[in-house]
Amino acid sequence: MAAAGRIPFVNTISSFAAARACEQLKIDVAGNNLPVRVVVTHGGLSAGHYGPTHHAVEDVAIVRTMPHLTVIVPADAVETELAVRATSGLGGPVFIRLGRSATPLVYQAPYDFTIGRAVPLRPGDDVAIVACGAYPVNLALEAHDRLAAAGIGARVLNMHTVKPIDVAALVAAAEQTRGIITIEDHLRCGGMGGAVCEVVSEHRPCPVRRLGVGDGFFDVVGNELELLDAAGVSTDRLVAEANALCR
Repeated sequence: MAAAGRIPFVNTISSFAAARACEQLKIDVAGNNLPVRVVVTHGGLSAGHYGPTHHAVEDVAIVRTMPHLTVIVPADAVETELAVRATSGLGGPVFIRLGRSATPLVYQAPYDFTIGRAVPLRPGDDVAIVACGAYPVNLALEAHDRLAAAGIGARVLNMHTVKPIDVAALVAAAEQTRGIITIEDHLRCGGMGGAVCEVVSEHRPCPVRRLGVGDGFFDVVGNELELLDAAGVSTDRLVAEANALCR
């Protein structure tokens, strides 16, 4: 359908799209630069109640290496609709990664969403917190408030587009703060945190601390927020890492 001029939207859970259909996504879609929109659910640990076979904590690492493929991880339902609409005039394939259950809103109304441009949610010049995905962005906002009460200014960036990533926003964060903390519902290896490290190491080296899931099967059963907390992806960890950078 895409080769014939249509713009197909394909939906499945992320562990199927990124792992089981990896070769088809790589060769048939990305390799041919076709305008297929792969919209996945159950990203990260959001299917945690099914156990590690259904975790999709390596999906961003897999798909962001594919040619031509735009990778978007919206922060809430409002941003999801904006992201889908923004792809209408975009050539080439897109991977939109969603969770499973309802999550708190980050945005109360639509805004000027642009693919590849991070959204500054909170100001701060002591540290920068770069987040993507629903719970990580909400945790970053909570950490900002706690750090502000302690006199630490934490800039919060919603990095909704992992590829192409907002190089300018990251370089500014590296230049204007003492360091960057990334937080995501994904492995620490290869995801948004890895993409941030690639940018700053090339353009403006600075300390980067990555919060994410550790290496190995995460064999804990629970809901997404419980699993993130067990993995150390939490407001407490963000606050601790920010304090460490400031020291």
